[in-house]
Amino acid sequence: MLITHLFILDFKMKARLFITVFLVLLLIPNVVLLFGLESNLETNENLKHATFPKIEINKPTKTLSAINSFYTGNFGLKKTAVNQYIYFKRAILKEDPLPNYMVTGKDNWYFLGNQYNNVFKNTFGVIPSEKPSKILSYLNTVNQYLSNQNIKFYVVVVPDKHQIYKEYLPYTLPQGTTLLNLVKQNASLNSSHVKFIDLHKSLLDKKEQHQIYYKTDSHWDNLGAFYGYKTLMQELEKDFAITSLNKDDFNITTSLKTIGDNTKMTNLKHEVNFVNLEPKSPNKIDVVLDDQNYLHFKNNSKTLNLLMYRDSFTNALTPFLNQTFNNVILIRDFNVAKSHINKHNPDIVILEIAERNLDYLSRATLK
Repeated sequence: MLITHLFILDFKMKARLFITVFLVLLLIPNVVLLFGLESNLETNENLKHATFPKIEINKPTKTLSAINSFYTGNFGLKKTAVNQYIYFKRAILKEDPLPNYMVTGKDNWYFLGNQYNNVFKNTFGVIPSEKPSKILSYLNTVNQYLSNQNIKFYVVVVPDKHQIYKEYLPYTLPQGTTLLNLVKQNASLNSSHVKFIDLHKSLLDKKEQHQIYYKTDSHWDNLGAFYGYKTLMQELEKDFAITSLNKDDFNITTSLKTIGDNTKMTNLKHEVNFVNLEPKSPNKIDVVLDDQNYLHFKNNSKTLNLLMYRDSFTNALTPFLNQTFNNVILIRDFNVAKSHINKHNPDIVILEIAERNLDYLSRATLK
């Protein structure tokens, strides 16, 4: 009887101890988050909510979603665990820590992995077959609508670094037909009037003279963006009386900076050459609207109005566009909206898209 009683007491003590330890383990991450014990550690993610979101009492669903997003991205010990994992993979196993996100190429070139719209697969032409027709259908619809409004429409496709610096990729595959080329083939076969401005050839030519993409980042540098701008303007000059900027219009300087969305993901820091193009005689640019998803700039010395749907590659293009157009409206979206057209009355609409993002156009709509 005594032994049974002692056994029950021992079991209860173990159960309480287990529950206590379990509760402490649950509390530790929240204590770390609450007191900011990892605030000195850098994050390798682009978090939607890096800081605690604003409480909007009249929008409870949005507020709860934002809080959930904040907690998911910032819960305690996450940074420590991720950093230790990255260190173990790179230093001990000598492997890329996150190969689906970032891949190490040759000569310290770093590339996005297939997590980003299967960018490697598309580089070598391994893509689903039904998307080209859907993409072209959307672009035809937009082009027809804008044509009826007497507005010129252009699709500017920016090549991925994988395409321009393919020789530095860590591996190669037999080359098939890329999604962009399939879309253009479809356009030709169906006598589409969509104007594609493909920057591949001009950038491949310029890379023989200068480095035009960052080794540590997925984007072009300022010089690459300028060459892309020049190719774009050569096409616009066929339809409009417009003057583009020249390289001689800038003071060009180079400095070392730590840049890299690719390397940031795995805690690598490399200084790279940063090329700055400073206009010698800049026009005054007024900021009408400063929202990263909806930017509006005004240059009273110019006449034509530009509305551009875009992704992050336009960031480096913006200073050149601002010196060239009267109103420059930049919208971070691929869904062209009639409300935007009616509001801004543009002369030109451009859809700028990185080649790896073309897939999004198969799901886009004219709103």
